[in-house]
Amino acid sequence: PFAPMDNGDFIAQMAQFSTVTGIQEMNTSIGKLVEEFDQARIATASNLLDHSVLVPGNIGRADENGQLHGVLDLPEPTLSTQIRYLDADTGEELYFDDLGPKPKGLVGFSWSSVPQEILDQDKRITIEAMFDTGSGLEQLSPSIYSKVVSASVGNGSDKQVLLNVEDYGTLDVSQAVNFR
Repeated sequence: PFAPMDNGDFIAQMAQFSTVTGIQEMNTSIGKLVEEFDQARIATASNLLDHSVLVPGNIGRADENGQLHGVLDLPEPTLSTQIRYLDADTGEELYFDDLGPKPKGLVGFSWSSVPQEILDQDKRITIEAMFDTGSGLEQLSPSIYSKVVSASVGNGSDKQVLLNVEDYGTLDVSQAVNFR
């Protein structure tokens, strides 16, 4: 490479060396950016601790304010929408809420006066949602706000943020529909 036929060949070869060096430096810089991005993901995950996330499921617990919140995604307008709150261990009905007629789409619900004895026992509560569009009661799966107990960044190439959610275990952050 250092004995070219003419000056043009020599300049072209030097440009190639320079390009290879630039690519190596760029790879090093990108590697550092990836490391910093991973650290930012860990910081983001840790900020979710003790917050609630909306997850698809029917098990919940009252929050620190003595409330239990969730969301229904109604497929069409309803004539009646009902929520039953049951003791998850015994099946005993704890509370019944008739939300009345609701429009199609997302509808929030809450039990804002959970009795102190249920709070003291930190009871797991099963939520049953029913709706009637005119052809009888149908069951619907709710989404429930549940507490984030811990958070981490997974292994592997994608290094997704993982949340350990009370009563649901480890979930990819993408499974959490909403944060609170």
